[in-house]
Amino acid sequence: MSELILPSVVALVLLSDGTRTTPDSDSLAGEFTVYEDPSHPIPGWVRDFDHLPRAVQLSKFEQLTVAQRIELAILIGDLHEPPDGTWFVEVSNMGQPVVAAVETMLPRERSDHFVIGMLTILSELRNLSCYIVVIPPTLDESFATRVSQMVEPYYRKYGMRLVEQIRKPNNCPRPGPTPR
Repeated sequence: MSELILPSVVALVLLSDGTRTTPDSDSLAGEFTVYEDPSHPIPGWVRDFDHLPRAVQLSKFEQLTVAQRIELAILIGDLHEPPDGTWFVEVSNMGQPVVAAVETMLPRERSDHFVIGMLTILSELRNLSCYIVVIPPTLDESFATRVSQMVEPYYRKYGMRLVEQIRKPNNCPRPGPTPR
């Protein structure tokens, strides 16, 4: 098989696996593959948001519901390599409203990829706020159950690590009475 045909074959295999290839002129390889989970495709409004000037994005971001902000933060990262973490940080800094939105979103979410994104946000939120933001034990149990059912071993292992980070964040004093 010639070297020129091999990239085309690889691209076709990727396309058949729920991903879509888009041109990326900055890449030495010439193309960047956008991951798109068929269980939770990237909505058009996220793609449109991605192409807006930053000042307009900031204004539009403020108009989104908390659930839409979470969706944007998780999925906009799939459009870039390396991922754009701007909105992920913005959402992680929102505190308790994010926990409430994720609690509502989790039971309806079919995408393992998106569930891992929600867990990543909660883990970052926990690391930023230690125990100031309350994450109910029922929510981390729901995540642990959901993660244990994931088919992909990498997602399952990474998801359980995130659940443990939420339960026992790094560099945070344990809640409770202060030792004297």
